[in-house]
Amino acid sequence: MESEDLILSIAILFTFIIILLFLGLFFINKRLSKKLWQPFYQTLRQIENFEIDRQQKPVFHNSDVEEFNRLNNSLKKLIEKNSQIYDSQREFVENAAHELQTPIAVLKAKIDTFIQDSDITPKQAEILTAINHSVSRLHRLNKNLLLLSKIDKNQFDKKESFSINALIENQLQFFTEQAKQKNITIHTDFQNDIRINGHKGLTEIMLSNLLLNAIKHNIEKGEINISISEQALVISNTGIDNALPKDKLFKRFSKSNPSEKGAGLGLAIVKKIADTYGWTVSYRFKDGLHRFSVQF
Repeated sequence: MESEDLILSIAILFTFIIILLFLGLFFINKRLSKKLWQPFYQTLRQIENFEIDRQQKPVFHNSDVEEFNRLNNSLKKLIEKNSQIYDSQREFVENAAHELQTPIAVLKAKIDTFIQDSDITPKQAEILTAINHSVSRLHRLNKNLLLLSKIDKNQFDKKESFSINALIENQLQFFTEQAKQKNITIHTDFQNDIRINGHKGLTEIMLSNLLLNAIKHNIEKGEINISISEQALVISNTGIDNALPKDKLFKRFSKSNPSEKGAGLGLAIVKKIADTYGWTVSYRFKDGLHRFSVQF
C-alpha cells in the first residue's frame, strides 16, 4: 500500500514537473519569438502606415537578422521606385492641366461666339451646342485635376475656424433650386453647431460635391436628408435600390454606372479633402437610403 502511494506521489510529481517544463518552454519560446520577429512587425507597421501620395516615407531599422535587412532594403527600393513614378505622373497631370487651361478657354469662347451668330442654321446650332457641352465637361475635368494636384502638393495649408452648419446653409441656397428640378425634397436636422479647423474653400468644395452627388444620383420625387449631430455630418438620399461598390466609390475616375455623365472625380475629391484634415468619410446603404458620413 505504501509503495503504491509512493509511486502515485512520484507520478504526480513528475507530471507537475513536466507541466512546469512545458509552461516554461512555452513562455520562453513566446518571448524569444516576439524578440526575434520584432523587426518584422516594425517593418509591417511602417508599410501599413505608408501612403504614396504623402511625402513621408517609411524608415526601416537595421536588424541582427540578415533576412529582415534584405527585406527592408528590397521594400525601400520598391517604395522609392514607385514614389518616383507617382511623382512623375502627378507632375505630368499637373503640367497637362495647366497647359490645357488656355486652349479650353479659347475654344469655349469661340464656340459661344458661333452659337450667338444669327447666320448659323438650326442643325449647326445643335452641333455647336453638343460640342459646347463636351468642352464644358472637359473644362470641369481639367479644373478637378488641377484641384487634386494642388491638394497633393499641400497648397491649401491655410486653416481657420468656421461653422459647418453655416457652410451647408449657404450651399443649400444654390442646390435647393437644382433639387426642385427633379422634385427632390431636402430635409435638415441640425442638432448642434459643428465648428472645425480647416481650409474653408476646400470644405465648401467637399460639401458641394456631396450635395451634388445626392441630387445627381437621386430619383424623381426623391428626398435628401442632411443631419448634424455631435461631430458628424450625414447626407443621405434615395436612389437606386442597392448598395454602391465601396471598393470603387472613392477612387478617381470610378463610376457606379459607366454610362452616366461626369468624370468620376467628385467623391475622390471628397475623400482627398477629408484625408487631408484627418476627417473620416464613409458610405453605407440602409433602409433604401445611400448615406455618406463625414466624421470631423
